[in-house]
Amino acid sequence: MLKNDKLLQIYNSFRYRSFHPYKYFFLKNRYKKIRIKTFEKLSKRDSVIKLSQNKSFKIFSQYKNEFILLDKEFKEKKEQILDKYNVEIHAIHYPELIYFLIRKLKPQSVIETGVWLGLSSQYILSAGIKNHNDFKLDSIDLPRFNLTNSKNLIGLFVSKSNKINWTLHIGTDRQKLKKLLKTNSSEVFLFDSDKTHKGKMYLYNTVKRYRDNYIMIFDDVEDNLFWFDKKMISENKMLINYQNKYVGIIFSDKYKSSLRMFDE
Repeated sequence: MLKNDKLLQIYNSFRYRSFHPYKYFFLKNRYKKIRIKTFEKLSKRDSVIKLSQNKSFKIFSQYKNEFILLDKEFKEKKEQILDKYNVEIHAIHYPELIYFLIRKLKPQSVIETGVWLGLSSQYILSAGIKNHNDFKLDSIDLPRFNLTNSKNLIGLFVSKSNKINWTLHIGTDRQKLKKLLKTNSSEVFLFDSDKTHKGKMYLYNTVKRYRDNYIMIFDDVEDNLFWFDKKMISENKMLINYQNKYVGIIFSDKYKSSLRMFDE
């Protein structure tokens, strides 16, 4: 990292009161060991559901054609954006699964943490608006601390038409999530922000405090032992291996029947 990049990162860390980049830097060897241990434990679980894009297409066949059309349009736009902006894509590896789940569940609103260029946001919005014209997505994220004007890049993939149904909240999960839970009725959540065990537990505990009914989708479950926390023992949960990436879904009894298609 260049000197100017370091200074910018320090400035933004104080500006947004978030010091995760430094925590990871000093503890990265420990995190790597925990990740290896978690991967081993997850790979030994018999209850893991193995999914691929083709299998997802079979399970959600009624939405397959519309997704393929949407995905083709998005990929064309993505190439145009990447040609214009010199940025790296950090995004979910299973956009079709997110799209299909939103189409199937038909929520009126969703809360998402972790946006960056907005790949997941675009698919959530496209699916949600197909279900309800007044669908609402609230997203929480911070700018990339080492990039100048990165705040303006957040949600770059979200189409102009979809932005009508989208609200971006700049800040940390701890600054924004409670406020959102108090002011809207969302029961569906996609969490792809704080990757630490403590961070995931904060998201889980906060939703449990404010919601009796919920579906929480956690990306990058393989990063730490969150999935094996003692609080998870009594939960309805589903672990999906999607092309060697682990996705965890935790849900209340209300949504048992909605997720039954994965058992068929």
